[in-house]
Amino acid sequence: MDRKEEHAAVLQAAQARAAKQHYILNGPPPDSWSSRMPAYCYTVLCPVLELRKVLVKRGGDADGADQKAGYEAERL
Repeated sequence: MDRKEEHAAVLQAAQARAAKQHYILNGPPPDSWSSRMPAYCYTVLCPVLELRKVLVKRGGDADGADQKAGYEAERL
């Protein structure tokens, strides 16, 4: 390859890179779930009240002793 061909190859690569960057900056906006929904969606930290999940307090110990006792009391 002579110098003109090398220069043309470098110029073509730069133009391709510029075209790709132009598409990224000016192309269509992303249409994914994470780009449409607010941060922390469906959690108690969600800024949109309609999408906020309500905390359910379950109570009891880590081994579920209170729940077992309540279940036994209901059966009797």
